[in-house]
Amino acid sequence: GDLVTRAMESHRFSAPGEYVPNFALSDTAGERLNLCNTELSGGPILLAFLGGDKKGAQNLMRSIQRVSKPLQGFGFHVYAVMQGKLGHAAVRAQRFPFRVLCDESGEVTQAYAQASGLSMPALFLLDPNQRILATPPVPVDGSLADLIERTGKRYAPVSNPPVVDHQAPVLIIPNVL
Repeated sequence: GDLVTRAMESHRFSAPGEYVPNFALSDTAGERLNLCNTELSGGPILLAFLGGDKKGAQNLMRSIQRVSKPLQGFGFHVYAVMQGKLGHAAVRAQRFPFRVLCDESGEVTQAYAQASGLSMPALFLLDPNQRILATPPVPVDGSLADLIERTGKRYAPVSNPPVVDHQAPVLIIPNVL
């Protein structure tokens, strides 16, 4: 039970550049996601915690849906963490353009709220190494789209990396062996 909470009690975070703690939760399809998993490498992460105010959480979900095309275009990994028992079929029927993770006990959501000092619902914009870039205010306004575009351009993968067609110089040191 208290493993996540105990780990986060000693790890306070909320400022840009700080790492967020790892967690593992299942999504609505039953697949487990580990935040520090290698499948997430390479792109920025938008992590939305939807606990707390139900109306605020619904508004946040709609805001994320409105910016889902730029998020996908820039290679963001998007995860919404829903607190409490969910009707998995009802959430799957919504067909969100991002993965919805289930925090049935509320342990991860509460631990993130305590350790970050943010009230829920909350957003974390993370770099590809799971460091905080920003914690945009909720309710989300039009600035989220601007923040996503700036972040996406900064961390966008190179589509056509330059090809080096010559050999690197060789350094020869005599009498080494």
